[in-house]
Amino acid sequence: MNIFSLFAATLLTLTTAHFAFGQSEQPVKIDNKSGEKRKICFYNDIVKVDIVATRCFTMAPGESVTWNREGNSSNFRVRIFKSQLVDKYLYSRRLPGRTTLILIGAGSRFGFSEQEAKAAITRYILKVCNRKYDQRVYFSLGFEANKFLVTEGWWSLAKGKCVDLPVSKMLKQNWNVDYGTLPRTFYYARIYGKDPLYWRGGESDHNLCINENRAHKTNQFVVDSAGKYKPFACAGPGLKAVKFRRLDDPKANQQYYYLTF
Repeated sequence: MNIFSLFAATLLTLTTAHFAFGQSEQPVKIDNKSGEKRKICFYNDIVKVDIVATRCFTMAPGESVTWNREGNSSNFRVRIFKSQLVDKYLYSRRLPGRTTLILIGAGSRFGFSEQEAKAAITRYILKVCNRKYDQRVYFSLGFEANKFLVTEGWWSLAKGKCVDLPVSKMLKQNWNVDYGTLPRTFYYARIYGKDPLYWRGGESDHNLCINENRAHKTNQFVVDSAGKYKPFACAGPGLKAVKFRRLDDPKANQQYYYLTF
């Protein structure tokens, strides 16, 4: 297969869909498959006149180089030259910020590929399981985001059972928290009986208010007449302040996260 056939076949595998401005900080690999010496220069797409290049590479035939974008994730432009004593301008292209590969072909042949877009997670689900304990595990959860801190409970799980809690839906319905918000999650749990067990936080963890006797949805702050946030007093029948443990957040681009007893 000659270099032109190889280049054409490679172009068929490239995606040329355009994505939103400013969503990639990946380095860009450039392959010179033109069969000639080429110069490629990169320009800021905001400046409409190609005066000062942010970076240029002079590439031998078949050479590959990598452009480290140094955190600049915006769309950009390139100009391609035939490298000689006086560089000969050939053509230019505007490229999306998600570009990760550029192929320079013979003549004006040119191709690029982009980092695949990942759908933003908007609805988080907490899977809670009792894998180990013969007795029921009773647990309460705390959620924190910006000036928002609440507790909800109780749930219980028999041994071998799991429950999927639609955290985002719960927060939207109960507290009007926008979908897509990932709250910091905390938990307090216990087992009743002859040998009770507790899962609670340490001295540096949140001290949050629960109702030990019944189901509860408790806002940990109140807003006074001046609009200032003050801690909820946690005083009344069944109310008690207890230390909550912090739960690990979901991993990047994962909808589910987990609490296992």
